[in-house]
Order: sequence, then C-alpha cells, then structure tokens
Amino acid sequence: MALAGELLQDLAAFAGVSSLESVAKFPGDMAALAAAASAVDDARAARMQHDGGTAAGTTAIKDGEAALQGRKEGGGEESAM
Repeated sequence: MALAGELLQDLAAFAGVSSLESVAKFPGDMAALAAAASAVDDARAARMQHDGGTAAGTTAIKDGEAALQGRKEGGGEESAM
C-alpha cells in the first residue's frame, strides 16, 4: 500500500499535478467495523438496563433499611406488643 502511494505521488509529480483527491473503499473492513459498532451498541444497551436494575434494587434496599430503622427508633409495631 505504501509503495502504491509512493508510485502515485511520483507519477503525479512527473505529470505536474500539484493536488490529487482520492477515495478508497474497503467493503470487508467496513462490514467488520459495522459489526463491531453494533456489538458496542448492544453492550451499551445491556449495561444501561443492568445499571437501571441495580439502581432500582439499591433504592428498594435503602427504603427497606429506612423503614426498619424508623421502626427501631419510633417504637413502631413491635413495641406495642
């Protein structure tokens, strides 16, 4: 690839062309990149779902602990017995 670039530059210099624009297409590499990007998106979505579930679980645990703490401090139902 580097040799092809050098040959093209030398040919352009010989022909007196001072500026060239090129476009390269690599369909196999683009397909692999698209598959990798899709996998990253899937992993990100799974992580967000997991993080949401973890946050909900943490909140439920904290709420349960707060309720238990309130019963211990306030006397709650256990002290009436």
